Order: sequence, then C-alpha cells, then structure tokens
Amino acid sequence: MNATHSSELRKGIKTLSLREKIFELHDAVKTLQTKQTKIEKSALPKSSDTSTRLDTLESNTSVLKQAIGTFADAVSDEIEELQRGLIEEMDSKVARLEHRIEEL
Repeated sequence: MNATHSSELRKGIKTLSLREKIFELHDAVKTLQTKQTKIEKSALPKSSDTSTRLDTLESNTSVLKQAIGTFADAVSDEIEELQRGLIEEMDSKVARLEHRIEEL
C-alpha cells in the first residue's frame, strides 16, 4: 500500500466523520426552523410577558449556537486532517528524494 492510497483511506474515514457532523448540523438547523415555525404559528398574544419571549429567544439561540459549534468542530477536524495528510505526504517525498540522492 503506497502513501497516497493510505492517505485516501484516511480521508475516506474522516469524510464519514465529517459527514456525520454535517448531518448533526443539518438536524440542529431543522430543529431551529421547527421551533421558529411553532412560535410563528402560536403567535404569542401581545399581552404575554417578556420572560416568555426571552425564554423562547434563549432556546433558539442555544440551538443555533449548538449548530454553529458542530459546524466549527467539523471544519476544524477537516483542516487538521488535511494538515496531517500534507505533512505525511511531504515527509514521504523528502524521504524518497534523500534516498535518490544517496543512490547518486
């Protein structure tokens, strides 16, 4: 198995993890949209107290923060994996060049 093949395998494994995180983000956004729709349908009467509205806003903000956090984690993991892959590939190329130079 050569270096590029093993890199592709690692990327395939990591892509599944990234895909799962993206699905989590998608689910969180759907949840937020569902909550927003429920709020719009319920159309809180103007006389409802401010604390109810604040609780609703806090809930929506929490879901959105969770979604953004999941997305940020997925992007961060992908960047780290790309960095590792590039470093391994460069190390492999340097080792081959050193070997060729020694042979010459």
